[in-house]
Amino acid sequence: MILEVFLYCYFGSELVYQTHRMTDAIYSCNWIDQDRKFKKMLIMFMQSTQKSMTIIAGGFFTVNLAAFVSVLKSSYSVFALLMRLT
Repeated sequence: MILEVFLYCYFGSELVYQTHRMTDAIYSCNWIDQDRKFKKMLIMFMQSTQKSMTIIAGGFFTVNLAAFVSVLKSSYSVFALLMRLT
C-alpha cells in the first residue's frame, strides 16, 4: 500500500522537476542560428513551460514527495494512537 502511494507521489515530484528543466533545455538548443518564426515559437513555448505543472488529488492536495511524507506521518500517528489504546 505504501509503495502505491509512493509511486504516485514520486512521479508527481518528477513531473514538476522535469518541467522546470524543460525551460533550460529549450534555451540550450541552437536557437541563435534559427529564423525569426522559430524564435517566436520558442519564446511562446518557453513561457508555457514556466508555469508549474502539478498533479492535484481530489482537488485537495498536491501529489508530491512532501505529501507522501505527510501521509506517512499521519499514518504513523494514528497507528501509534491505536496501539496505545489497546
